[in-house]
Amino acid sequence: MDNGFCERPKMNSQGGRAHTLLPSDCGELDLWASNNLVKKMMILGEDNRRLFFEQLVKAALRDHCGGQEFLSELMPPIHIRLDQRKTRVWREASKFFASKVRTEGKSIVLDLYENMLSGRRSKSLGQYFTPSHIAAFTLSGIKGKLQSILDPMAGHGVFLQLAEERYPSARLVGVDIDPLPLLAAHLRVSDKVDLVSADVFKWAKDCATCRAGSSFSAIVGNPAYVNYQTLSAMQQFVSSKAKNETNYKRFLLEALRDIAKVKRVESELKELLRSWSGLSDLSSYTLVLAWLMTDSDGQIAFVMSNHWMERNYGEGLRYFLASKGTVRGVVTHRGGNWFPRAQIPASVFVFSKGTISDRQKNEGIPYVEIEGPYVPDLGQYLKSYLGLDFWDWLDDVRKAGEYGPLSVSFRRWLRSHKDRQDVLEGTSYNLYLPEWFKRFGVAGLEAVGWSVHQGLRTGCNEVFYLEKVQGKEQQYLARLTKSGKRLAISLSIPGHLLMPTIRKLPHSARLVVNEKQTNLYLLNLNKALLEEDKESFYKYPEQWRRAWNFDSIKVLPKQLASYLREWATTPYEGKGRVRRPVMELSAVQTNVYKPPRESRKIPRPPRFWYQISLTERHFGELFIPRVSSGPVRGFLVRDPKSVVIDANYLTFTSKPDAIPSRRLWIWLNSNAFRILCERNGAALGGGALKVEATLLSRIPVPQSMCNMDEERVDQLSQMLEFGTTSDEGLIEIGRKIDEFLFGEDIASSNVALLKNLVNKRHKRS
Repeated sequence: MDNGFCERPKMNSQGGRAHTLLPSDCGELDLWASNNLVKKMMILGEDNRRLFFEQLVKAALRDHCGGQEFLSELMPPIHIRLDQRKTRVWREASKFFASKVRTEGKSIVLDLYENMLSGRRSKSLGQYFTPSHIAAFTLSGIKGKLQSILDPMAGHGVFLQLAEERYPSARLVGVDIDPLPLLAAHLRVSDKVDLVSADVFKWAKDCATCRAGSSFSAIVGNPAYVNYQTLSAMQQFVSSKAKNETNYKRFLLEALRDIAKVKRVESELKELLRSWSGLSDLSSYTLVLAWLMTDSDGQIAFVMSNHWMERNYGEGLRYFLASKGTVRGVVTHRGGNWFPRAQIPASVFVFSKGTISDRQKNEGIPYVEIEGPYVPDLGQYLKSYLGLDFWDWLDDVRKAGEYGPLSVSFRRWLRSHKDRQDVLEGTSYNLYLPEWFKRFGVAGLEAVGWSVHQGLRTGCNEVFYLEKVQGKEQQYLARLTKSGKRLAISLSIPGHLLMPTIRKLPHSARLVVNEKQTNLYLLNLNKALLEEDKESFYKYPEQWRRAWNFDSIKVLPKQLASYLREWATTPYEGKGRVRRPVMELSAVQTNVYKPPRESRKIPRPPRFWYQISLTERHFGELFIPRVSSGPVRGFLVRDPKSVVIDANYLTFTSKPDAIPSRRLWIWLNSNAFRILCERNGAALGGGALKVEATLLSRIPVPQSMCNMDEERVDQLSQMLEFGTTSDEGLIEIGRKIDEFLFGEDIASSNVALLKNLVNKRHKRS
């Protein structure tokens, strides 16, 4: 073999000859290792070096014929120090690694890193690495020549590698909070690329403060999606200053404010940061950082989570960006996610800072949904269909519609309720609507007196949700996980401290529900307290206690009180991994309230962590699942105040002048409504469909639904209440609803289209 390596015979465990590739010259290996691998591994730190080393050994073992004998010889040491790379174990693993890199190329490093990712680590850091062709497609949205480019969450360096090929003279910088993927990035890019292992928010603040390289022509990459609930878990990976922060979200906002102040743009960000939602995910913070770090005419090209573009918490950010520049396009693949391992729907997002285009002022922001198949090169696939570069083609599109495998719509990132109503009554509905639907008179959901919300989120369902023990009065089971073991704790609880709860309905469930259809109950402790918490009321003035009806507050039964005291400080393991003590979880912590002692008026009474706040939206009159495996189905609650609806569902609540609930219930079970959900919702792994309250609030209601005569309402209601609940049965009922609303022709075509959309979704899994 003429590649610097020779084949050397080696005895396998059966006495036969095996072959392994080793360097023909050990001096050559030492030179390679000192110049390429070992030097670059110094950035990892001791724990990460050991993790990487163990993966080398495992990979060597998989490809080695010596079996268990080789394993016993190559057990990794407890610690890897710099001088221990000269031991036999390190030397053998390095030989294997060197041979792999020489024969298979740099991809072996990327494969090893991907194998090292644990579910917990990748979720905590939002690590879902971008396929090369998606990174190339994202970069192709950047216009002109660039002098400098930053990837704020560089990962294994795919964006930087492509940027270096496309802009060889540009200054390139990549930052990542995790040093492990940067080892792979080092092997992707040349030494001219500056790779930094740091929290990008602290790094950017330091750069801005010293005014050294703190502005870039473009910022590109795949900002990590970490939701607000797990954002604090990132503190174990960040700088010592951030670790000392009691609230990592506060640290991020302060960093953004400090950078804005140094760059003298704090007035432009003041309103956005003042109203910043605590529900924002990490990619939202990264977008603001990118805006701050770009030149006055700079560009941003990200592939990122859709959530900030769809949910209420991103409304202020959408308005801000739309008022500070031009969104060249938002591109989503309807065939599924861009990332094989992720379930969070994502889009390619390209933005130019500064001038707002006439198209954005008049038509809105172009959204493109690709219906095409999975392909090895998305950009080439689109170019072969369109005959020109996708982004150049998109710049000329002025009309919403279907363009072969592409569906184009225009959305306005507006802010106020009045603006949203104006858009609804005009020509743009801020979502995908079939052409035939636009011919019928419609009204917004709020215009017909309804609003949509998410159901109850406790933050630790296992603690607050109890099962009724059949045949035993006041006996309930709490099923909890502790130290990895599943427990069933029996508790005696008076009925007035519990509320029936709908958390999960079987696929065969009727579309009219009541409290008898559940065996699950929520601990409702709003009128009872632990003894020590009731005692704490005495530190407040007597006048306050009288106003709070202090004497009517009951003390919790001893067994239940002991249960709450124990689980207040017990780490919660509801989803298989230890998090924080129960009383510190976000959805529970928000219940805690201590009245200010200096208040001049009588404040509301104290609230404690175990007192779940129940509001009208938790008792929906109608609800639909957030995630559906088959066609979307709407449920009617027979007695809305009698049963709590869990966050697995989206609830509908009415105002006094609202259309009757049965009319809206009929619309929620029409095939037309289901098609709108399919077209605008997010496909998840496993072939499921996810819809959010923000989406449902934008779907209009046909005027024919509001004007339908009572006889037909009764007829359709009877069909929904007593008809079959199989997928086929519901689609047939939906067809009959569509006939009344839109006519037979549209009803028939909707059946075929809906079945096609659901089948496509299932095939993607």
